[in-house]
Amino acid sequence: MPNHVHALVIPKVPLPKLVQAWKSTSATAIGKGPIWQRNYRDTLIRDVDHFVNAVRYIRNNPVKARLSADCYSLWQSERAEKIS
Repeated sequence: MPNHVHALVIPKVPLPKLVQAWKSTSATAIGKGPIWQRNYRDTLIRDVDHFVNAVRYIRNNPVKARLSADCYSLWQSERAEKIS
């Protein structure tokens, strides 16, 4: 998405530390100074149905925003790719 990011992950480190690392690394790579809001929104996935709905939401978000496929990147795990 041009103005936000969706990530469905199992963090190996505390989430605030992971988010700070993503923000720092990406802002440095882009080289335009501060580009991120201070906060973020996280949601604990409760069960398989919630996971499936989250995958579908993330996958359909750029479609709903009417973005062409060359305007965004979608990386999916094998598990997520199996969800229709």
